[in-house]
Amino acid sequence: MEWKASLLSPQALHSWSLPSANASANTISPCKWYGISCNGLGSVIEISLPSAGLQGKLHNLSFSSFPNLLRLNLSDNTLTGTIPADIGTLSRLVSLNISMNNLSGVLPLSIANLSHLSELDIWSNEITGPIPPSLEVGNLMNLNHLELSDNLLTGSIPSTLGNMTNLMNLQLQRNQISGSIPLEIGNLVNLNGLELASNLLTEVFGVYRHLYFMDVSNNRLFGELSPNWGECKNLTRLQLSGNRITGKIPPEIGS
Repeated sequence: MEWKASLLSPQALHSWSLPSANASANTISPCKWYGISCNGLGSVIEISLPSAGLQGKLHNLSFSSFPNLLRLNLSDNTLTGTIPADIGTLSRLVSLNISMNNLSGVLPLSIANLSHLSELDIWSNEITGPIPPSLEVGNLMNLNHLELSDNLLTGSIPSTLGNMTNLMNLQLQRNQISGSIPLEIGNLVNLNGLELASNLLTEVFGVYRHLYFMDVSNNRLFGELSPNWGECKNLTRLQLSGNRITGKIPPEIGS
């Protein structure tokens, strides 16, 4: 209710209301509110409010009040400000989607506490700074989907992302990421898609044998393609346009 009161559009949560003095316990349960799901014990396990017309900030939403929350979806709203550090108290969270908002600032280091997280979607915001140490140290070992595209991220791709062995999709396109694509990404045996288009990348190290799809178009890659790319037997789509690649396409590719 504190968060609702802080929003510029509280009418979007019209079903969230305080009970009257003589209301029964069943009537006051937030489990009946729009976008809220609970377990059998009445504890909130999901907050799902995509495209709900929410305008405001997240700082008055007390994340520590939801110790059993599994899924949080606030995508496609008009949320502003930074991502609060106490989002890291959602220790059981498996899915976090706050994409398509106007969130800014850096990613909080407390994301490292979300050790059960399997899906992290923060794309299409205004997040700045480098990919934080909370991801670099590989604490999110259960993550299989990471999308940070369409932000203002800078710096390099940390090599320790190669520790996230369950990762299946890595999407960092349309940022300002520079440097090389680390060799360690090739350790991700479950990685199907690698999308890094429209950044400032200059080099590709190694061969990513397990990929089905790779998009590194519109970067600053230069030099010749290595014949070792012929070892990528699973690759069905490779996008390299908008770079400074020279020489011939090695015949090993596609053989």
